Amino acid sequence: MGYYANFDYDLNSAVVDVKKIHELEEFFADESNDDIVGFYNVKIGLKNTDTISKIVNIDINDTYEKFHDDRLFAEKLSSALVSGYIDLYFTGEDSSHWGYRVEPNRIYSMSIAWVVDDPNYPTNWFLACQNGKLF
Repeated sequence: MGYYANFDYDLNSAVVDVKKIHELEEFFADESNDDIVGFYNVKIGLKNTDTISKIVNIDINDTYEKFHDDRLFAEKLSSALVSGYIDLYFTGEDSSHWGYRVEPNRIYSMSIAWVVDDPNYPTNWFLACQNGKLF
């Protein structure tokens, strides 16, 4: 993305390889890489310091930044993830929304969908049936 955006995330039992997380942090600390902007100098907080640890936070310099490196960050994070998943959310200055579900060695692009907040509304019922879920 070429404009400013806000960044947020959700951690869902995200367990990572500590060595790969340190490699990720070193990669995003490299000032010579022009592709790194929003995730420059990112720090990943870990619960343990063994070979495998659970992520407790993702610390970046500024949550309102140009995230030209959003997909690159998701890719690097995916390769370090052992189990669980992480949702990365972005909101552009024009109110656009996008994100990524990051799983071990897999990334899904996410977009936002607005629905009427009533389980009896026909569109919601259709979506629930399509997904095999009932409200």
